[in-house]
Amino acid sequence: MRYFVRAVKYFIYFSLIFALIILVLVLLGLAGQDQGGILRDGWKSVGQIAFLFGAVAAFYPRLGFTTRKVETGEGDVRGKIVEVMESRGYRIETEDGGTITFRLRNKLNAITRMLEDRITFTRTATGYDVEGLTKDVVRVAGNLEYNLGKQEQ
Repeated sequence: MRYFVRAVKYFIYFSLIFALIILVLVLLGLAGQDQGGILRDGWKSVGQIAFLFGAVAAFYPRLGFTTRKVETGEGDVRGKIVEVMESRGYRIETEDGGTITFRLRNKLNAITRMLEDRITFTRTATGYDVEGLTKDVVRVAGNLEYNLGKQEQ
């Protein structure tokens, strides 16, 4: 269900960006006032563009979100995780047993990510599974691995 909701969000996001671009072009006088002057085939082009946005939005959550394993070894590294996440602008949202979820403190950054700013740490036998937006997970996991390696030396 979460995948479907993300796909719908991205479809709406792409459509709004497209509409804003067209609006700016019309207001600047760089495009005509009707669909025929803006798009070559008028409303037919709108349907084709919507189909394209739908296709991209259907696959983007698969590429845009990931889970990465971070090996922490034995011992409690919760404090280091919280420290790393707070240094990156996150706050604890919930904590339940072996799962900790973080959200961005800055609401503007969260809105630019369409409120998909949650990063989840789930405890495994050898470390944590980190789940969230791919670019954020890669940065956070790399930062955490670096800090844990530095701590061992």
